Amino acid sequence: MLFIVLPAYNEAHCIVELMEAVAGVMARPSLNGMRYRIIVVDDGSSDGTGEKVIGATKRIPAELVRHGVNRGVDRAFHTGFTRALEEAGEDDFILTMDADNTHQPAHIEELIAEIRKGYDVVVSSRYRKGSVVRNVPPGRLCLSWMARFILTALYRIPGITDYTIFYRIYRPSALRRAFDRYGERIFEAPGFTSMAELLIKLHRLPPPRIRFSETPTVLLYGIKLGPSKMKILRNIREYARMIARFTLGV
Repeated sequence: MLFIVLPAYNEAHCIVELMEAVAGVMARPSLNGMRYRIIVVDDGSSDGTGEKVIGATKRIPAELVRHGVNRGVDRAFHTGFTRALEEAGEDDFILTMDADNTHQPAHIEELIAEIRKGYDVVVSSRYRKGSVVRNVPPGRLCLSWMARFILTALYRIPGITDYTIFYRIYRPSALRRAFDRYGERIFEAPGFTSMAELLIKLHRLPPPRIRFSETPTVLLYGIKLGPSKMKILRNIREYARMIARFTLGV
């Protein structure tokens, strides 16, 4: 079974479209009727995102988990992972992606095929041969490249070129090991920085080593619906704080 975790904050304009696209991919004959469930974590939305999701659950296998207030994408992922791990078996998978229409659900099948080769984490990378990235705002693109360069230099993870993208698939066993080791400290970095933090902490787990791989992705920022939630300067500060914690223990 595939659990698909979508952190959503004010995505009423596109969340149902994304859920329907995911359902279309999961209906492909090549996936042999693989069961799935979409877990939408509504992170304190004020635009009716939750109501849109509830309406879609009548025709799509999905559930809604709500935060009463906006707690940030790191806490949304924490909630979504916790919910998925309550039911996920060792033969299941947990996939994460953006809820704003920038990640193409068509890549889900590729991620499933790759993780079935024996990997624990597979990232849909913007930096692999065959990837396509278009219409990303210059500030966001610069931050992504800077983070990639610095994180690769400091914490090189074999098989990983993209440390920050949300589009990934995990074996439940890998996430359980991380939660067991780090507990509530699994996400110390707030916001978008938390996804880089999670990869580094997974890589630092004691043996057996977590096995990582990537597949190419298509990121079409021009079809994104609604304003970006990312704040460039805030993210730069949070990356600096995360690096200080990992490097200096502060």
